Amino acid sequence: MEEKYLDEQLLKLNLSGVQETVSDYPYSDRMFCETSYVIIIGHCSINSLPDGSISMLIETVMNLVSKFFCQSISRYIILKDLLCFGVIYHDERDEYPKELMEDKGTSIIKNTVQYFNADINLGISRAGTKEYFPQMFQEAETARLKGFFHNGSVWTYDEQLKPTRGEYIRISARKIKELIEEEDQEPLMEYMNSIFRKLKEAGDYRMVTEAFIDLLSISKSLIENYDTGDIPGLNPVKFEYHNLYAISHMNHVQMYVIDVYMAIWGFLHNRKSPYSGLIRECIGFIEENYSQNITLDNAAAAVNISSSYLSFIFKQETGINFSVYLTNHRIEMSKKLILKSNLKIYEIAEQVGFGSPYYFSKVFKEIVGMTCKEFKNRI
Repeated sequence: MEEKYLDEQLLKLNLSGVQETVSDYPYSDRMFCETSYVIIIGHCSINSLPDGSISMLIETVMNLVSKFFCQSISRYIILKDLLCFGVIYHDERDEYPKELMEDKGTSIIKNTVQYFNADINLGISRAGTKEYFPQMFQEAETARLKGFFHNGSVWTYDEQLKPTRGEYIRISARKIKELIEEEDQEPLMEYMNSIFRKLKEAGDYRMVTEAFIDLLSISKSLIENYDTGDIPGLNPVKFEYHNLYAISHMNHVQMYVIDVYMAIWGFLHNRKSPYSGLIRECIGFIEENYSQNITLDNAAAAVNISSSYLSFIFKQETGINFSVYLTNHRIEMSKKLILKSNLKIYEIAEQVGFGSPYYFSKVFKEIVGMTCKEFKNRI
């Protein structure tokens, strides 16, 4: 019954911000009979994970929750490419020191991101009895959303975090169109940055959701008007509103939207590029360093963003994962070496970043459809 109750509360949490209506009280006196509890709400984007990794991620997260918050009820749901999980935790001593609770949450996150390219935000409520559960669910979600604005992974609720509805931010489609058509991109950048400055000051996730939808709607109408064609950086998937829920930090939302508008501006002013500035930088990093033992984490550090956000955007624009793109590029470079040199297979494998010549030969045949020798002899 307690698990069913938690399932219902997770489903009621509103992805666009803290819900207006309170959660239900536990529906039986036999439920949650301890003297105090803390509620924890967590969100983890699964948008950029391979399908086979999602079940492993869920198992990992829930095992870690059981380890660090023993004597708890914990449940999860999958909602709009998000893993949403909740914990109702009881401590035998009825003690919930803020530092210890946040350390436990941080341990869950660190142990998860060690194996998965995923961002997790956690919010922790104040301690209370089951009579206060409706308020505590809202506190946990409010604290979680605070991390969204401050790039912090674990937050504990206090009165200063109490949400207030900010003033609606007006976004002018006419002004954006005028700025898009200017030769200088700086006024457009400044206008976009001014919108996000106001959103950060307000600290209201519902306002972010509204602005995100407005800005994507305007950009979509612009590309339809300008007929941008098949530009990966402006493909239809970029304009799906639920992409917001795959982004864990406000700075990345700002980057996402500005990249879209810069791609439109670049197209209109004959500076065509198939990808956004961020992905161009990442591809440049691959082209310069493919011979080294590089990873997604290395590329993310080079372009100064989180690996989970890079993974999400990279697949969105190129249609394939970072690792697949890197492997394909290495094979393309190896084909040139095979045709233009007399290097041995192990030498070619080493020059294009493969640690093992046997693995290189296997991957080459899988991608090219023939062995290295057959490829060289067919010319």
